[in-house]
Parts: sequence; C-alpha cells; structure tokens
Amino acid sequence: MGEIIVVASGKGGVGKTALTAGIGEALDSYDKKVLLIDTDMGLRNLDIALGVENEVVFDVLDCIDGRCGINDALIKISCKNGGLSFLPAAQSRGGKHADAEKFSSFCSGLKNDFDFIILDSPAGLGIGLSSCCCDSAIVVVQPYIASVRDADRCIDILERNNISGLKLVINGVRPELISKGIMWNVDDIVDLLGIPLLGIVPFDDELLKGALANKQSIAFEAFGNIAGRMAGENIPVIDINRKKIGLTDRIKKFLKK
Repeated sequence: MGEIIVVASGKGGVGKTALTAGIGEALDSYDKKVLLIDTDMGLRNLDIALGVENEVVFDVLDCIDGRCGINDALIKISCKNGGLSFLPAAQSRGGKHADAEKFSSFCSGLKNDFDFIILDSPAGLGIGLSSCCCDSAIVVVQPYIASVRDADRCIDILERNNISGLKLVINGVRPELISKGIMWNVDDIVDLLGIPLLGIVPFDDELLKGALANKQSIAFEAFGNIAGRMAGENIPVIDINRKKIGLTDRIKKFLKK
C-alpha cells in the first residue's frame, strides 16, 4: 500500500516544485514506483521541472471527471529504473476545481499501484485538494524570517487538517549567508518549527536549468539523500559546508597526483 505525501510551503518561490521533481526521480533509483501529481490548477509548473511540458495532452481533472482513463493522462518520465510517472494539473479550467471527495477517492485508488504518490501543492497556504487525502506532508522552507513564519502557519493548517508525519526540508541554504546572519541557522529553524528535519538542500544555481538538468549537482545529491531517508535508508543529512569542486580545483587535484 503506497503513501500519499503532500509537498507544501507557507509561501511561493521556496523551491517546492523543484524538490518534488528531484526526489521523485531519486526515489526511482531506490527502485520505488512513484507518481507525481501537480495539484496547482491553473498555474502548473511541475511539467516544466520534469521537462515534459510538450507531452501533456490530458490532465488529472480529465481523469477525475471521466474524460479519459488514467493511462491516457499518465506521462512516464525517463529515468534509471523507469518507475516515475506524472499527472499534470489543469492549465485552465475557467475557475473550476476538482471535487475534494472525488480527488481523494481517485488518489486512494492508486495506492496499490505506487509506493509513493507525491502531490505538489499550490503556492502559499492554498493546500486545497492536497489536504483531503494525504497521509503525511513535507514542508519546504527557505532560511529567511518571512519564509519561516509562513511555514509555521502552514504547519498549523496541516495539523488542524489532521495530517500527521510532518517532515521539514530546508531549501536554498547558503553557509556564507548564515555566517553573516543574513540567513537563519538550520538548528534554529528546526527548533522553532518543531517538526523533524528530513533534509537540507544547499543553494545551487543548476536548479535554474531545471530540477533534473544536472544529476551531478549538489542539489541533486541532496534530493538523493532525502529520497534515501524516505525509502528507509540510514543516510546523514548533506554537509552544507562542503565546497563544490570546480574545474580549476579538479585540474589542481589531478596535477598533484
């Protein structure tokens, strides 16, 4: 029986969609069958993060409303073990949204087919459909006061919706800004928000090219660490103080040998 997880945040722009795409592919490398569902109706972006924006024909609302079958709308993502699938949100429905009860029934009916069903929720506190059927939640925050405060509000809403198993991912961490007091310390964020830390994602400009663009990037390594813990592996949180090795450093290292 699979687990339905909502990826939520207190505000937009914290990297929630990139995280959803990244951990989706990383879970595939652990031989897990994963379905990613974009629930941001009218403002979908997960298809772009996955690089399949030109393959979308049907969407999740088409499935729920009976205009197509699940296999018509499902997009298979090319990855190591081929276990990653994607259902896009509706790009435009004239203000119409899926019925929460129908959406919950639809997702629950897929739990026998997937190990993880991960819902990319709308930006801000618009958790919407995602809150009606999920078993647990990943709250994404960046280490700034506004993001931390909004994440605290998001956690309160999730708890009031009786969603348990909340975990925290701190995204876009830059040690040099933490040392200057511009960004919050990771330990302080964990203490304040009061939910277990699932992982840390260092700032990585490779994410500007797309979550799955560079599998050698430090962000993708962090996604892999998070996915490993979700899969039950005992993997330490990534070291945010580790320096990325550039081309010049690699040449120097080679010459020393």
